[in-house]
Amino acid sequence: MKLPQLHVGVGMQCGAATFFPVWVDARATKGLVTGTEAKLGVNELSTPEVSRLTVTNQGTKAALLTEGQLLEGGQQHRMAARTTLIGAGETANIKVVCVEQGRWNGSPAHLNTGRRAPFHVQAGLHMNGSDHQDAVWQRVQRYEGIRTNSATGSLVKHLDLPRPQGFLLPNLLDGQRGLIIGIEGQVLSLELFGSRKLFRRHFAAVMDALVLDLLLFRNPAGRGATRPVRAQAARDFVGAIASNGLGLRNQSGHRGNAGSISVRRIENGHSSLPVSGLSIWGTEGTQPQIAHLSAWNAKHAVFT
Repeated sequence: MKLPQLHVGVGMQCGAATFFPVWVDARATKGLVTGTEAKLGVNELSTPEVSRLTVTNQGTKAALLTEGQLLEGGQQHRMAARTTLIGAGETANIKVVCVEQGRWNGSPAHLNTGRRAPFHVQAGLHMNGSDHQDAVWQRVQRYEGIRTNSATGSLVKHLDLPRPQGFLLPNLLDGQRGLIIGIEGQVLSLELFGSRKLFRRHFAAVMDALVLDLLLFRNPAGRGATRPVRAQAARDFVGAIASNGLGLRNQSGHRGNAGSISVRRIENGHSSLPVSGLSIWGTEGTQPQIAHLSAWNAKHAVFT
């Protein structure tokens, strides 16, 4: 699968971070809901497992659950380990990782708050080796003491605090479907969605999560004049993703109010530029559309 034509806008410098809005030269993905708009019932398995939760889509449209999205409550807070599409009325057991190492008690139910893990924590899912859970726990631990401490090692407790004063973050622009984020003069990541509506449902959560990354890597203030990311570097990042291609894996199917939806997972397996996400084929045509895509600069300090 080829990356569609992306248009990278003018960068905005906000302290240590540089943001580039991204537009997509392709028709918008329709018929999906995501974030808090998705009516998801999330519970522990009948025999609870740290690495699995059961999710039921109680709505009438297919629901997009994105990698890095937090599912709060249950025996312990969890983070979705990969982007998943759950058809209307369907139930699926999804892969998750724990982001609260010191608790294993509570009710079976989780809340879909729509919040996202910081990029530094989410990047633990893409580290070499099989023990991604340990990598995530180590990364969550690094936020301890920066603003607060958690007796249970809860990432959620750090996100519960209000955003510190002095953080200037960008607004979502008309038609914008994605964002390139750079920190300290280097591109960190690209977040891309199939429509502005889908991106809007995650935009505030992405910004709130990024604040924790900036606090961690610019402790204690998380702001101040730093090196901006050059526009050419942002365009080169997109070019590298396009050159590597988007590998497709694990085809499956769902049924929704718009008819059948075929799904394939996006995985390029590139060690220095990992890309993950989900593409779909709907009833409107045969060309695949990106529902969600994340791409990373694995050499960035936030990733490592």
